[in-house]
Amino acid sequence: MSTGAYRTPLFIGLFSAGVLSSEIILTRIFSVVYWYHFGFLVLSTAMLGFGIGGFLVRRKSGQLKSHASHNVLATGSISAGCALIAALLALTNNPFHVSDPATSPGTITLFMAFELVSSSLVLLIPFLFMGAVIVFTLQTEHKKMGSVYGANLIGSALGCLLALVLMNILGGVKSLIAVSALLTSTGSITAFTKNHKTAGVSLLTALIIVSFMLFSDALFPIKSPTGKPAATIEPSQKLKTDWTSLSRVDFYKEKDSQTNEFGLWGLSPANTAPLPERLGVLIDYWAYTTILSHSDKPGFYDFMDNLPMYGMYRISQTNPDMMVIGSGGGMDIRAALRAGASHIDAVEINPSIYNAMTRDYASYSGNVYRNPKVTAYLGEGRSVLSSMDKTYDIIQLSGVDTFSATQAGAFALTENYLYTLEAFQNYLNHLNPDGILSVTHWYIPSTTGYPRYSLRLFSLAYSALQGYGVQNPADHMYFYQSKRFAVLIVKKTPLSHADIASLSNFCTEKQFVPIYRPDKVIFSSMKFYSFITSADKKAWLQSYPFNVTPPTDSSPFYFENRKFTTLFNPGDFIEGYIRFDGQTILGILFIEMIVASLWLVVGSFRLERSNRDVGGWIYFSCIGMGFMLAEVSFTQQMVLFLGHPVYALSVVLFSILLFSGIGAFFSRQLTSRFSFPAVLSTVCVIFLIQAAFGIPFLRELGGLHSFGLKLVVAVLFLGPVSCLMGTAFPEAARRICARGNDQSLGLPWAFNSFASVIGSVTAILLAIVSGFTLVMVCAGACYILAALVAPRNIVN
Repeated sequence: MSTGAYRTPLFIGLFSAGVLSSEIILTRIFSVVYWYHFGFLVLSTAMLGFGIGGFLVRRKSGQLKSHASHNVLATGSISAGCALIAALLALTNNPFHVSDPATSPGTITLFMAFELVSSSLVLLIPFLFMGAVIVFTLQTEHKKMGSVYGANLIGSALGCLLALVLMNILGGVKSLIAVSALLTSTGSITAFTKNHKTAGVSLLTALIIVSFMLFSDALFPIKSPTGKPAATIEPSQKLKTDWTSLSRVDFYKEKDSQTNEFGLWGLSPANTAPLPERLGVLIDYWAYTTILSHSDKPGFYDFMDNLPMYGMYRISQTNPDMMVIGSGGGMDIRAALRAGASHIDAVEINPSIYNAMTRDYASYSGNVYRNPKVTAYLGEGRSVLSSMDKTYDIIQLSGVDTFSATQAGAFALTENYLYTLEAFQNYLNHLNPDGILSVTHWYIPSTTGYPRYSLRLFSLAYSALQGYGVQNPADHMYFYQSKRFAVLIVKKTPLSHADIASLSNFCTEKQFVPIYRPDKVIFSSMKFYSFITSADKKAWLQSYPFNVTPPTDSSPFYFENRKFTTLFNPGDFIEGYIRFDGQTILGILFIEMIVASLWLVVGSFRLERSNRDVGGWIYFSCIGMGFMLAEVSFTQQMVLFLGHPVYALSVVLFSILLFSGIGAFFSRQLTSRFSFPAVLSTVCVIFLIQAAFGIPFLRELGGLHSFGLKLVVAVLFLGPVSCLMGTAFPEAARRICARGNDQSLGLPWAFNSFASVIGSVTAILLAIVSGFTLVMVCAGACYILAALVAPRNIVN
């Protein structure tokens, strides 16, 4: 085979690697510059841009045919890289405004809405060029559709890994600069030997873009939104920034640490002990932990007696054996050591914080992670706990939550597998007979006064105790509040009169406010008692204005507590903070995509007056939506199984795209042996089997100690069905083009792209309401519908 035969697959593979890398990196940048849930804005805008790009290729097909294909592709790749750099320039120099003193908390202003729209339009342009380049390549090389589309998917799979590697080495901004240069340089591949001038322009432009790395801090400043804590940090306070594929982490000196209680999670008003010097740690400019300085001076840690979480030591075993999930800057570890813990297993998920505590700031913190009584683990708390054969006297979670995109980039909201029914039952299983589970959490009622997070935590613990076989869970819990934080103490055995008295005295001494106690009714917290005394708890939860039902592994959206009936009600937002929360973004995107899809249908009817292939449009829409529904569901399932969100994202995207690419390479051979409906029906059957048994199966294998073995299981779980999914688009597109419609691929591509956007949003909406099991069932239904509506020029 000649060198030229490899040129197109090489070009489309490298270009596709840059496309997917840019999507992943942008979700990380959006989490910092905007908020975690704006990752959906990146994904949806990207797919929308792809769709519009395909539509424009179809509309301008006559003009494009008058130019050499290598010039068109080179120009498109250069335009995509330059537009991506321009988008980065605009996004990093215009911080999003989440608070406006002139409006009441929770109000969505027209200016804020304009900022959202402008962000979408800025990103739309580079992805429009990217989509146009890909669909034009597929269209001009339709005789080799399988190999070219396979190269597109395999290149995308490699792009997923490329994004993770680049962010761990270069950080977010420089990684996107590198990807922009990659996109631009690919133009030289297609123009090489055919147009030296165009190839030279491509390489020169890429070199200029790379040079931007030298001035990245000045050109692309990462500015904090006005409502995030990072907005108050002065340059003189900053010590270090570590930006990885998981998150951006900033370390800085706390101002007035002797009087500033920020990060001490509801320190008692009765505290008179001096506060130690400490460092602040911000994750994605928002989530906070603190690193305490160390001293052997008597009384240095006396303030810890006045922390709300210290109440568990009033009723715990002497010298408890503990697990701390979310050890962060080590304050919970230091408090446990002060309380006389015999041993502490400390788990931290963020590698930047773990490395800081074991290296850069180990001496500053008194080597708390390396204390002889401490065993520190880098990993996800529930996964580490599941791999343990031991039981504990105390399992502690203190504020283990974040409104940052540390879960799975664009495919996640605020799902958290630490706060599900199965997780709490796992905690109970790992407690000694008289063991204690202590959870410190936000106490932030809605602006209308209804408890949300606290009541959901309460119902979760209550239901977990019920599932564990406890006859009267109400006797096992004590709940109290300090400022904006609350501590729930759950004991495996009923709280004794002495336990209740001890905790009540602790609250009185420290001026904490009891929310729930099993021996008497607290009238200011009647919602909690109303839940306990309700005869039909399911009906009670359904009637409550917020979603406070216990989350499950199938629907782990603990933090998404608003109901869709009040999606745009300002009184339901987090007080004074997030004006556009995750569910609101989803609702807006869903409406936008429906409108865009209607526009596409109308435009297609006007454009294709003589060839309105409605069946084909529906077919490509179904496989696009089904593919995305499955991809999102698989990603969430693997978060729990692999024990780390970044592992889940990388393994799922890489595996699905790689094996789909392999399926695309062999699509012609496969569909020549088996009918199209048979292949699509097989995909549906596999989805239904995985919907019924997938999550329980992965949960059972979650305790495997070998990560390599887990990877093998993940590949076997994803590989076969991904191969079959990969045949659906390229073979159908090849058959359409082979029948003389070689300029009509833009519209199928556009429908596929728009449906993919709707699929990604629909997947999360369905998961919040009914769980990921339903998402998989819907994915299967899409493939069956595709088989039923596929027109003859595809099936035959």
